Amino acid sequence: MATLKDQSKRQSIRHELYQQLDTRGLPLAKAVKDLRKVLGLSQVEFAKLVGQSLSTLRKIEQDRGNVTLDTIYRILSKFSLELAVVRPVQGSKGASDRHGGS
Repeated sequence: MATLKDQSKRQSIRHELYQQLDTRGLPLAKAVKDLRKVLGLSQVEFAKLVGQSLSTLRKIEQDRGNVTLDTIYRILSKFSLELAVVRPVQGSKGASDRHGGS
């Protein structure tokens, strides 16, 4: 997978990422993928940086699998971020969609 080497594109993604984090938060998959893109790293490079397997990182970025909270905390803590519980944005893929809740 190609990495984002264009500094201006990475800065744009960083700005958008921080703006979304400040206003309403982000789905985990998008947050992790955007963090990786901001750094201009491939999935392999990012997985090594955060101490996770490539398979685990791919599952997170694709919003699949059953990743542990410990794994999420380890990744986010490298960037001084923490996990929070928020209501899903209207029309987004929320927990009730994934697990059949209401």
